[in-house]
Amino acid sequence: MTRVVVGVRTNVIGVIGTLSVPSGDRSGWGAVVTAIVALTSLPVGAWITATHRFRRRVVIAFVAWSDVSITVCMVLRDDRLTALGGTSLFAVVTTLAAIATSLSVCIAHFVYGPPPHHRDSRPVGGCQARR
Repeated sequence: MTRVVVGVRTNVIGVIGTLSVPSGDRSGWGAVVTAIVALTSLPVGAWITATHRFRRRVVIAFVAWSDVSITVCMVLRDDRLTALGGTSLFAVVTTLAAIATSLSVCIAHFVYGPPPHHRDSRPVGGCQARR
């Protein structure tokens, strides 16, 4: 059941990502790379839904692929502030990593993910308010 849910959600995220490319959040080669990354999720999601080999190594590879794909799509956005919405996808992957992988894989996923936001920290780069 878990693999079907993960596969269907992967396809949904891929469709949403593909449809969002023409929205203007990305330009030039960033839009092309984002479309390619989003389109890769469709066969991955279909394979996960159909296979019975969604076991340890495949789950680890899926978590790594998800982390890299989410990061690439977030970095290629023209407006860094709108990229923050993509961090919610890390929570989805974290749920899978927490229930289906070993502690070391889960820790590696946490280390790879974005740092926690502290209320005392200042915004970075283009997110700073202009005075």
